[in-house]
Amino acid sequence: MEFEMLTVTCALLLACLGFIITDLVSLRAMRVRDLRTLAQITGIDSAAALTFGDRDAATELLAAMHVKPSVEAACIYDTKGEPFARYVANPAHGFMPPAHYAGKALTLSLQRIEVAAPIELRGRRIGTMYLTSNLSSVRDQITGYLKVSFAILIGALIAAFFISFRLQRSISDPIVALARVAGHVSKHKDYSIRAQGTAEHDEIGKLIDGFNDMLGEIEQRDRNLEQQVAARTAQIQRILNTAGEGIFELDASGRVMFINPSAALMLGRTSAELVGVPSTSSFTYDKLPACRVMV
Repeated sequence: MEFEMLTVTCALLLACLGFIITDLVSLRAMRVRDLRTLAQITGIDSAAALTFGDRDAATELLAAMHVKPSVEAACIYDTKGEPFARYVANPAHGFMPPAHYAGKALTLSLQRIEVAAPIELRGRRIGTMYLTSNLSSVRDQITGYLKVSFAILIGALIAAFFISFRLQRSISDPIVALARVAGHVSKHKDYSIRAQGTAEHDEIGKLIDGFNDMLGEIEQRDRNLEQQVAARTAQIQRILNTAGEGIFELDASGRVMFINPSAALMLGRTSAELVGVPSTSSFTYDKLPACRVMV
């Protein structure tokens, strides 16, 4: 289950990371587009003030930027690139616009966006509108996305844990039980035992059914062999008991393991009396001239 949880975690992290990067790029592009639009509109409104050299009107126009907290600074440059009017959101610690316009239309960094739009009058460029905006709102949105993604990740991991736990019980437990039965069969040679099947007729259920069928075939084969051995043993026993000559079997120490009725009759005793006793104390071979000894 640990491997499944690790796989799910990596997949979710990669998915969240992909969404966050996509949103970050999209938000930056949208902020650049909005800032350019604002610079173009402000440039159109300030064309008259720049034409007539009315710095107070231009400054008052730029002061309206205070309604947009993300705008850190704004500046109107004349045709020579010199500041004509400017706005700074935080003069003490804020970002200051360049002292001279260098001609760049767009500058992107991790902290802010800087855009510049031409100010035109009747098709002639009379100045440049410069705006810079921080990315605090973008960072706030990304932070919100991270919180939501983290909550989704935790919820998905909890759901994956319970699903994996259920799957483990439905998959691993029958396999463990099957292995336990196989170990018992291998150790005790008990082919009568059977593995517990599953309610679902899936691959694991088919595996267990096949294993049980194999045990059944082995059990039936052993039973047939036992019956054949028993029948053969009974046949040999009948042959030995009905033989006209005396037949007996001795073990390594000379004890009588088997003696047929003919040999026992020659000794004047019964087979039950002679089985298990030493042959030297019961008889000698010269008393059994018609006996066959099996050692």
